[in-house]
Amino acid sequence: RGRAGRAPAPGCHILDGTFAARPAPTGTVVVPVIVHYMALDVSSVPPGTHFDAADNHVSEVFAPANRKALEALFAPPAAGATPKRRNVNHVWEPFGVRLAIVRTERCGFTWAEVGKVPVPAPKPADLALLRKMARRFNAPGFHGVDLYQWPKIGSSIGGYGSTPRADGAFPGPGAVWFHVPTLSDTEVGEPPNPRSVVLTMAHEVGHFFTLTHTCSFRRTDEPQLPDCPEPGTSGMLMSAFADGIGLSDCEKRKARQGVTKVLQGTPISTEEEIACPVPGR
Repeated sequence: RGRAGRAPAPGCHILDGTFAARPAPTGTVVVPVIVHYMALDVSSVPPGTHFDAADNHVSEVFAPANRKALEALFAPPAAGATPKRRNVNHVWEPFGVRLAIVRTERCGFTWAEVGKVPVPAPKPADLALLRKMARRFNAPGFHGVDLYQWPKIGSSIGGYGSTPRADGAFPGPGAVWFHVPTLSDTEVGEPPNPRSVVLTMAHEVGHFFTLTHTCSFRRTDEPQLPDCPEPGTSGMLMSAFADGIGLSDCEKRKARQGVTKVLQGTPISTEEEIACPVPGR
């Protein structure tokens, strides 16, 4: 699946390549996932820089409990699972898509490669670092989701996802970014922030499949979008709050197009990409 048998990128080595293939329901497309656990070379921190490795979760990337929690997000969906036992595939499989981890890797990076730690958060208007890291660490020849588990990303975001693009302001390979605080943040899923770790990851995967926000809570980043309703009320996966599992009919078609392009290993172009109407406009 996804030609995961190829060697990792330079600087990465395989942690676990023994994930067994699981049968999926007829008509369900399986999208392979490679997890890149990102290891900061602490010796690369510039002399005199105030940096607390513990506060930035450097060693926690590889903590067994955190690895187990992240990888469980992509397990086959168990029928009748309680809300606390549901995962990303409970969200995506009703739309005919299952995600399956095929390999995990440890990838070493330096302070200079990312600029600083916490790693600067991507923004719609600046995906240069995400593309740079994807070119550096994405698995060569792999047609699937390259998921990066960083120690810590700046700006208090839960994660970030961007599809492989052939053109536009930031063309290049795609990736999904996550980090340790999202796995351990007790506020995720609690009022007034109703998001769960599952919905946050499923939302970022949606971005990797070309989906965009349906509303915004940072109008400076996405001024073309309407304000999101109160957290926990939209019911839509691609709300900026990721506070539901709903997709419009157009979003379902758009995501399936994105999945097809990912599995083909072909970046999507602006001309061919399905455009969904902005809700309320």
